[in-house]
Amino acid sequence: MLSPRCIIAVLAFVAFAPWAAAAPEPRAVISPPDLAEMGRPAIRVYTDQDGLPQNAITALAFDSNGYLWVGTKDGAAYYNGRRWTTVRFPPNFGTTHVQAMLAASDGSLWFGTIGGGIARYGGSAWTVYNAENAALPSNEVHALLETRNDAGGMVITAGTSLGISVYERGNWSRLPIIGGPPARNIIKSLHESRSPDGHRVLWAGSEASGVSRFADGAWTTWDAGNSGLTDNRVVQVTETSLLDGQPSLVAATFGGGIVRFANENWERFPGGANIGEQFVLCLRETRNFDGSSTLWAGTYRGLARFSNGRWEMLQDRLRIPVRGVWSLLDTPTPNGSRTLWIGTSGGGLARWEIGRWSAITRETGLPDNSVYALLETTGRGGEPVYWLGTNNGGLARFEDGQWSVLNEKTGSVTQTPLCLLSTPGPNGAEDVWFGSNNEGLSRIRGSSIRVWTNENDGLPHNRVTCLLETRLDDGLRAVFAGTSNGIARIVGDRVEQFDVGPLPDMRIQSLSETTDASGTHAVDRNARRTGPFRARRLDRIQRPQRPRGEFGPVRAGSAHGPRNARALGRHAGSRVESS
Repeated sequence: MLSPRCIIAVLAFVAFAPWAAAAPEPRAVISPPDLAEMGRPAIRVYTDQDGLPQNAITALAFDSNGYLWVGTKDGAAYYNGRRWTTVRFPPNFGTTHVQAMLAASDGSLWFGTIGGGIARYGGSAWTVYNAENAALPSNEVHALLETRNDAGGMVITAGTSLGISVYERGNWSRLPIIGGPPARNIIKSLHESRSPDGHRVLWAGSEASGVSRFADGAWTTWDAGNSGLTDNRVVQVTETSLLDGQPSLVAATFGGGIVRFANENWERFPGGANIGEQFVLCLRETRNFDGSSTLWAGTYRGLARFSNGRWEMLQDRLRIPVRGVWSLLDTPTPNGSRTLWIGTSGGGLARWEIGRWSAITRETGLPDNSVYALLETTGRGGEPVYWLGTNNGGLARFEDGQWSVLNEKTGSVTQTPLCLLSTPGPNGAEDVWFGSNNEGLSRIRGSSIRVWTNENDGLPHNRVTCLLETRLDDGLRAVFAGTSNGIARIVGDRVEQFDVGPLPDMRIQSLSETTDASGTHAVDRNARRTGPFRARRLDRIQRPQRPRGEFGPVRAGSAHGPRNARALGRHAGSRVESS
C-alpha cells in the first residue's frame, strides 16, 4: 500500500504533467515577450475636459521648444508639460478642421486644413496659403512634409485632394498631375527617400489608387492591379530599418495591412499577424535604449507593435477609451525614458510613458494581486522563466509569453507559496523549491513535485518562510529551510533537524550565509521579534565529532562563487556556491 507521501507525489505528477519538460518542437526563433511588458502600462488620457479643443486627434507634432502640438477636427492646441493652450487661427480663416501638421526646422508651425488651405504660424504672425493666393491645387490639405533641397534649403511639400505643391525659397509651385484615375491625386501621405545614386525621390500614397513615385521628373504608380499592393487605399508611406538594418520603404493600407517595397514591387510586411483586421491608419518607428527599433501601427482596432519579429495588439492592456488610433508621435523625457503619444478617433490623446513602472495584476494573468515571492530561472531554450508565489492564488509561472498556475485546483498542496529558490538539478536543469504557508516544503523537478511535511518527514514546522542553498565540505549540496519552529537541512531527499542554539524566537524569517575572517562560512538567522541574531562560530565544531543532525563548517575557496541574481530576483535568499 502506498504511503501518504507517495500518494501526494503521484497526484502531483499527474496534475503537473502540462509543465513537463518534453522534447522541444522546432519553432521560429522569436523572442517571447518579457514579463514586464505584460503589465498594465502607465497611461494618461487627455480629452476636451483637460483643454483639448476636440477628442478626434488627427495630427501630432513636437516643436523645438519642447511643446507638443495636436490637431483635431475642431482646432489645434499645444501642451507645455503642465496645461493645454488652444490655438487661435487667423481671423476669417474659415475652418478649424486640422488634418495635417508640421513643426518645421525654422521654428514655424504649419497646419494643413480641410477647406482653408495651409496656415503657417511664424511665432508672431500668421500666413495663409490657399488655392486663391498660392499655387495650391486645393484647399483640402491632407499631408505636409519637410525636406532639404540639394543646396540644403528648406522644402515644404503639401499633398491635397487635387495633387501636390512644393514651397521652396518663398514660392509655391505645382508638381505634375499623376496620370490615371482622379483618385490618384487625392494625396494622403508623403515621404522622401534617396535613390542609389543619391537623387531625391518623392513617394505619395493616395486615397484609393495606390502608391506613386516621382523621380527624374516623371510619376510611376503601383496599385492592386499591377503589383503586389494589397489595397489601393494607402494612408501612409514611410521607411523602417527594422527588418534587415537597412532603410526599407513600407506603406500602411486601409484594408490590406502593411506592405513593403522590394525589387520594384510591393509585398506583405513580415510578421504574419492580421493586425487591426488589416485596417492600418498610421505608422511610427521608435528607437529603444539598446539601439533596437520598434514599429508601431495605429489601426482601426487599436495600437499594435512590431518587435522581435512579430506583431502584438496592445488595446486590451492600454485601456484607451476608443479603439481607432489615427496618429502617433514619440518624444523624449527628462528622465531618459520615452513617451509615445497616441491620437485616437474620438477618445482624446493617450500618453504612454514607456520605461516607467507597470503593474502585473490579475487583469494581465496573475492569479492573485498579493505576491510574496519572486524567482527567475532559465528555460530550455535559454529564455527567462518567472515564478511568482501569490496569496491564495498558488504558484504562477510565466514562460514563452504564457501564464500557467499551480495551486490546489491543479495539483499543488499549497495556495500560498511564501518563498522560492532555484538549485541545479539533474541533467543541467534547475529545480524550483517553494515553502508554503502551512503545507510544508515542495520541490519541482522536471514534471514531478516532491513534498516534505512535519508529519511525514520530520520537518520542524509546515510553515516554511525562507530558503537558502549552500555546499557542504564534502561537496554535497544542502538546502536550509527556515520554519516557524526552527531550521531544517535537506540533503538529497533527507530532512535533518539540528539544534540552532538559544534563539529568543524559533520563528525564522530569513537565512543568509556570510564568511568570517578565517574564511569559514556561517549561517545568520533573523528571528521574527528580536531582529538579527548571529549563529555561534561554526569553525570550532569539528565535523567528525559532531552529532548527527548538526551542521558544520562550509569551507571557502570554491571556483563557482556566488551565482548572480537577475532582474526579478533569482532566489528568495542569498545563495553561495562554495566547496
